[in-house]
Amino acid sequence: MGKGMSRYKFFWQGCKDGNSGVGFLISDRWIDRIVDAMRVNERIMYLKVLIGDKLVTCICAYAPQTGRSAEEKDSFWDQMISVTGSIPASELIVVGGDLNGHVGTNVDGYDGVHCRYGFGERNADGERILDFCDAVELIVTNTCFKRQKNRLATYVSDGTVSLTGHLLLRRCDRRNIKKTSKSLLEKNVSQHRLLVGDVIISSAPRKKKRMHIPRLKVWKLREPNVKQ
Repeated sequence: MGKGMSRYKFFWQGCKDGNSGVGFLISDRWIDRIVDAMRVNERIMYLKVLIGDKLVTCICAYAPQTGRSAEEKDSFWDQMISVTGSIPASELIVVGGDLNGHVGTNVDGYDGVHCRYGFGERNADGERILDFCDAVELIVTNTCFKRQKNRLATYVSDGTVSLTGHLLLRRCDRRNIKKTSKSLLEKNVSQHRLLVGDVIISSAPRKKKRMHIPRLKVWKLREPNVKQ
């Protein structure tokens, strides 16, 4: 370790078959500020960190990949709703990870969730992401900033360029996100590119409100006309 370089601690949760896993790499300067660490399963974990006098809940998520069963995907998003829905309104939520879905460039009824600066075409898994955000009042911050195509992509492999990594905040905290971009260290990664977000932590008090109750899970309805 070179002089002046930071040390880090790694919190993680994996699985035996190696097809999933999540984790956090935390600088030593924040270790004593960690209030709680919860490993929900091999696809979801979160840390609560006290920054100044603000409690920040950071959620790392890895959604089931394309090809996994609908039941597994439903279970994952149910657990995500359960975790985010249990976090008090006084805490700042930061959700990051590979959510394995394309939210696309069109808003299409997701005003307040999608801010129109997306990438490519939306797919079914991307719609799950947007439905989840709509249910628990989050916003996809990747879509809040206009970027060149090569600055939006988080996955590049054999001619495939896509945006599957996402950074989510509560809608009411949209003003706290100042920038999102892929990492400039992409040459060290063969496929996935790190997504970097600048989030301002504010200790300004919020108006109290009741615990959020998620909306009905209409995205599970398979018949389009019934779902609409």
